[in-house]
Amino acid sequence: MNKASFELGNDVDVDDLMAHIRETVNSRKGTMPKPSASSGIPQRINSNEVDEILQEISRGGVYVDAINQIPLKTSGWKRRIERPFKKFLKWLVHWNTKSQAEFNRSLTRSLGLITQHLQVAQTNLGAMQELIQSETDRMSKASSHTDEELGRLSRGLDSLDERVNAESQRVKSLERMVNEGSAGLRKAIEEIKQEDLQRTNIDRLRLTKAIESIEKRFEDARIHSFSLHDQSFDYLGFEERFRGSLVEIKHRQEAYLDLFLEKKNVLDLGCGRGEFVELLSERGIPVTGVEKFKQSVEFCRNRGLQVEHADMFEYLSSLLDRCLDGVFTAQVVEHLPPALILKLFRLCGAKMKTGGIMVVETVNTNCVEALCNFYLDPTHVRPLPPAMLRFMVEQSPFKVRSLRFSSPLPGNNVGRILEVEAELPQEVNVYQDYAVVAVRV
Repeated sequence: MNKASFELGNDVDVDDLMAHIRETVNSRKGTMPKPSASSGIPQRINSNEVDEILQEISRGGVYVDAINQIPLKTSGWKRRIERPFKKFLKWLVHWNTKSQAEFNRSLTRSLGLITQHLQVAQTNLGAMQELIQSETDRMSKASSHTDEELGRLSRGLDSLDERVNAESQRVKSLERMVNEGSAGLRKAIEEIKQEDLQRTNIDRLRLTKAIESIEKRFEDARIHSFSLHDQSFDYLGFEERFRGSLVEIKHRQEAYLDLFLEKKNVLDLGCGRGEFVELLSERGIPVTGVEKFKQSVEFCRNRGLQVEHADMFEYLSSLLDRCLDGVFTAQVVEHLPPALILKLFRLCGAKMKTGGIMVVETVNTNCVEALCNFYLDPTHVRPLPPAMLRFMVEQSPFKVRSLRFSSPLPGNNVGRILEVEAELPQEVNVYQDYAVVAVRV
């Protein structure tokens, strides 16, 4: 509103003017929407209402400008008379209302500034309301989606719980079946064990009797084989012709002297003509020969050798345990069945000290010439391959140190002895005899 559209009378009533402004503002306050208590969100002021407030403030400014103004309504000489009078009157009124006018102007400016800030606040509030509305809509959608997901999860959990319960019942049923089956199975196993134990005991008894019978037959065969020595069979003449002369055999057995040089109590089992007993005695090594053939015993004693006339098993059994530190037996084990060979090794192990040496010589089955002459001796039971005899020695408390091959065939350019610890080389085929060298452990 401009000043031209506002008509002012001869006098301006300031109180009426301010009352009019307050009435207009209060009337506007009564029509403004109140904030919703339920929502908690401030309500936006209507833009038309803000415009009306601005118009009222402009009108108030016009009223303020009109204060202290005294219009001139006459013309001519009356106007010349009226002007000084009204000028004085204006000065007088202005002197009384100057402070009120300044206050009115300040109030009008303040109301204008407040209205401007109100417009900015209204704009910001509108943006906030839109943002809040957007977030409210989004949260509402999210809440709806969450409710759907929770419902789906709840239904899934209910279904899973039903499946778990069903599986639990099935597992319990299986446990009952397993427990029942286990009890029956344990009972059946126990019955089978008892039956097996009874059958095992019966089989063990039968096996023991069979072994005893076999050992008896072997013992009878051994007694029968050695009985040839006590009859008209000239075994000393047989050895001289088919094995070798006393000097030759003594020379062959020198291959084992280094193994017994520091021994204190040596036993030569089945010493025959006493070749090795004589070799040790000549070197001052305490040695005793054991021989069952009476003619051989007399032959040895006539030469001044210490030889006992006895069965070697009985003689060994009569000795104290751990009294021997050396045992030598040459060309004896091939006269025995396997059961007696194992018995011989067990007895030797019982009577020998730890670290004692045992040498077991027999015919080399890898030498064709020696093997061809094996059964010339009617008392031979069976040939013993090196691997077999080694294994049999290891069944008793002995550790095999090596296999020593000796007595090479004439015409072969090889050493007098061949010591083998592992695999047999090709040249063992030219040696007529071999011996297992073992240490008592």
